[in-house]
Amino acid sequence: MKKNLKNILTAFIIFSFNFTSYSIDSLTIESRIESLKNSIRSNNDSVSIMLEQFKEDATKTNNLYGLSQYHFLNGFFLNKQSEFLLAIDEYNNFLKLENDSTSKGSIDQLNRIAICYKNLSDFEKARFYYEKAVELGIRSNYHKGVGDSYSGIGQIFERSGKYDKGMEYYTKSTEAFKRIGDSIGLSVSYNNIGNIMYYQGNFEQALKYYKKAAYVDFLIKNELHMASTYGNIGMIYSQMEELDSSLVYNLKALKYFEKTQNPFYLGTMYNNIALVYYDLEEYNTSLSYHLKSKSIKEEIGDKSGLATSFINIGNILVKLNNYQQAIDNYKEGLSICEDFESLVLKRDGHKGLSKAYQEMGKYEKALNSYIVYSALNDSLTLKETKNNTARLEAEFDNKLKEETIAQQKADYENDIAIEKAKSETRTILLLSVSLFLVVVTLFLIIFYRKLNQTRKQKAIIEKVNTENKILLGEIHHRVKNNLQVISSLLSLQEKNISDVTAKTAISEGKERVKSMGLIHKMLYQNDNFSGIVMSEYIEKLLDGLMESFGINESLIETEKKLDELKLDVETAIPIGLIINELIINVFKYALENIESPKLLIKFEKQTQGLFLQVKDNGNGNPEEVEKSNSFGIKLVKSLIRQINGELTIDYEDGLNYSILIKDYKIV
Repeated sequence: MKKNLKNILTAFIIFSFNFTSYSIDSLTIESRIESLKNSIRSNNDSVSIMLEQFKEDATKTNNLYGLSQYHFLNGFFLNKQSEFLLAIDEYNNFLKLENDSTSKGSIDQLNRIAICYKNLSDFEKARFYYEKAVELGIRSNYHKGVGDSYSGIGQIFERSGKYDKGMEYYTKSTEAFKRIGDSIGLSVSYNNIGNIMYYQGNFEQALKYYKKAAYVDFLIKNELHMASTYGNIGMIYSQMEELDSSLVYNLKALKYFEKTQNPFYLGTMYNNIALVYYDLEEYNTSLSYHLKSKSIKEEIGDKSGLATSFINIGNILVKLNNYQQAIDNYKEGLSICEDFESLVLKRDGHKGLSKAYQEMGKYEKALNSYIVYSALNDSLTLKETKNNTARLEAEFDNKLKEETIAQQKADYENDIAIEKAKSETRTILLLSVSLFLVVVTLFLIIFYRKLNQTRKQKAIIEKVNTENKILLGEIHHRVKNNLQVISSLLSLQEKNISDVTAKTAISEGKERVKSMGLIHKMLYQNDNFSGIVMSEYIEKLLDGLMESFGINESLIETEKKLDELKLDVETAIPIGLIINELIINVFKYALENIESPKLLIKFEKQTQGLFLQVKDNGNGNPEEVEKSNSFGIKLVKSLIRQINGELTIDYEDGLNYSILIKDYKIV
């Protein structure tokens, strides 16, 4: 089952607060503040009245501390109601009354403002406030505030698809929370790292971190975080195709969030549950949950979540054969994506558009969307590889420079020692023996250093070679994608041609492109670029041709005698094209008027070379084939000459092609 990582996994941050006493009524004020916090968390209906009364009392007594806490509490309440812009105003009112910009309260409010902007998908402003909080937090040694800021910046990079930068900041936040033993912060960090592993497809590691977070939440009895973590675990089980477990964890999370009635969390959970029902192929149920999620995302102004909902709804409508509505939803989602950076959502939107257009017969639009999807997908997979390769190359250059300087210094010191020894030998003959020993010792030291330097350089080069291997895999991936685009263009052209001969020629050309594309696909999928296992390749090539020609396996008896031979690419491509042409000939001409069609493919290593045989039980005439001027036969003969082969065509209860290949390379 193929999956797209569409859902936004949410990690939740809860702040702790420290208050300083400012008046003789501070104990009363502190108790009222705690009472208001608890009322806000429990969704008490009378919170608004209680807040206004608190404000009135603080104003009457001109208690600046009480007024500042009112603005914080009202901002907290508005944030929980997803009134993010109003919450930002209240947090700013707190900062105006706070004299010390480096106080814990001020830094916490900056982080809260950043969270509101992040929920509004205004990532630029969110990052500005987070970085301001980091600067002040470091200056005042407020590690918890710094950890919260790093965690928020990491989430911004994560939602923008920049997973390497996201992981960098999540690691920083984990270190900050460990330094002060903040269990809540650690739970958030473990969840965030799990998110990165999830988006990179490393589900086992993601599940490991989510369960670590759940265990911490259990120990400190933090139900809010536990519910969030349950939702994340549910999505992991969905990706691992354990859908029953996924549904159980997601519904556990939803049960808690429905009690809190927090729209941001509810919108995320409805989206996650909808994805599970989609995988269970219960499309109408999935659609109902996606519509609930979309409604909430519209209400709270969550652009990223809203774009996700439109694209997911488009996927369901395609499954329900409602293609025009699907296209409308994809376009709406992609339009919202223009307001913020998300390569993942744009990739998924264009992939869905390509599918919907194809189903409606709008092939040109389908191809255009597929090309955009392919480019975005390549950008996502290549971005991290390029960064790592550049980093390794820089490390390699710096290492060489450092070792060259060190070696020059050692050589200089060595020259001084030798000159000094020579000077002493002119006056004292006995020291010549000592000089000899010194020179030998220095030689051994230099030899050891050079040997050690060579080993280090070898290790660095091996690292670079590993990264180059990854890049080579991406090159084969791109070649396969480009061949797929060519095949798609040929398919479009084929649909617009009525001439049977031309249509057949284009169809055969398309199969030749596919046979070459299959080789590049096997190279990057198997992560081994030295060669192609021909038995596996021939099996897949035959299956693809039978599908293209609409031939059911039950209608033809196929016999395959294939040695486990691994050939280099330069040998595999011409042999693959030869087999492709011969099988096409069998499917076109050898099956007519044959009650029980048979096909034999043999590929084995013999003493004289590689032996390839393709045989059918049709009524073909070897002489006619030999004299044929068809492009397919000309291509076969040309390819056989390329690999120094010998072709024999005879009739033995059917047309029999035998080829002895002398120029080849087994890897």
